[in-house]
Amino acid sequence: MMWKDPIVAEIHQNRAEQVARFHGDIDALLRDLQEQEQRTGIVYVSFDSKPEIRPKKRRATRRQTAKPNVPVSA
Repeated sequence: MMWKDPIVAEIHQNRAEQVARFHGDIDALLRDLQEQEQRTGIVYVSFDSKPEIRPKKRRATRRQTAKPNVPVSA
């Protein structure tokens, strides 16, 4: 028998209760969460403050900075 994580079990129980409370209607669940946010002032999820991810500047490698092979004249 597999070990059951009590935190995961609690999450599954809460999810089952919410599904039962809203009869599986995700839109109703979302509306309720939004109303709770407005009543309490607590924002549960916000995508507005997500930091902008900028690509890192690539440093030049030795190969890119080395001088081209110049034949040595004798």
